[in-house]
Amino acid sequence: MENKIRTGAVITAARADFYRGEFKPLLEIGALSAVQRLILTLRQAGCSPIVLVTGYRAKELEKAVSKMGVICMHYGEYESAQMFDTIKAGLEYIKDLCGQVICTPVDLPMVSVHTLHQLMDSQAPLGVPVYRERKGHPVLIHTSVIPELLSYEGSRGLAGAMQSASCGRTLVQVEDEGILLRAGEVNGNEELLEERSRQLYTASVTVRIMKEQQIFGPGTAQLLTLLQYTGSMKEACRQMNMSYTKGWTIINRAEEQLGYRVIKRQHGGKSGGASFLTEEGNSLLRRYEEMEDEIRRMAQNVFQEKFPEFAVK
Repeated sequence: MENKIRTGAVITAARADFYRGEFKPLLEIGALSAVQRLILTLRQAGCSPIVLVTGYRAKELEKAVSKMGVICMHYGEYESAQMFDTIKAGLEYIKDLCGQVICTPVDLPMVSVHTLHQLMDSQAPLGVPVYRERKGHPVLIHTSVIPELLSYEGSRGLAGAMQSASCGRTLVQVEDEGILLRAGEVNGNEELLEERSRQLYTASVTVRIMKEQQIFGPGTAQLLTLLQYTGSMKEACRQMNMSYTKGWTIINRAEEQLGYRVIKRQHGGKSGGASFLTEEGNSLLRRYEEMEDEIRRMAQNVFQEKFPEFAVK
């Protein structure tokens, strides 16, 4: 399904939140953890980029999602922060990277792809899903509204900020109890779990730019995206569970094949210096992401045509 407005996502997972002694983001739901299931669902709906705001047990979360193309944003003061503080950090980062944002806590991983499409297609300034008169998550936020939400100083968190916004909220009626189900409330409901797992059927397509060998691919794109956010090759490599040396090897090889610099280096310092994308590097990443999105949409359309039994209902 093609959306006219690029839709990103912010997942908040910074708090020390447990269910029967299990850390909710890593709670197993079927064959996946809650955070992995939510990311795959957002990916299936076409969300990009996806920002995961971490805090408590950040390293474990980063390891769990290191190969999923997610930007991990660590919120250092998570112990004293309210959830809305961590949401604001994610919204502040993503506001210039897309036109609208799906925003959700990590412990509501059972939303359906169809519901996400309903929210995205509504293109509401602020969209809230409603199932049988009960409001749930995720919510849709147009990036033009983000500055107003960030300025909210009340005590009612995101709900209060959305209620006080001048544009008002749009209630999107859905037939999806997943907007209400917290992690831990799903195991045992085998029918729902099977239904939600079916929506993750997809044609897996890896997009690479080739010459005699690979010049650019998803790993390099993720590395550049993380570098864009962190300004540090060392931190970007850490989030990808990759050695610092391997990271530079990948970049150097790409630059040699491309014939131009994609990264501006500032050597030295305890953290290995600062690194930034060049103008050519920014252009390369943007065009690659656009090409990747288009190819994946085409592949998904062909997949659903050839294998209708796996199509998302």
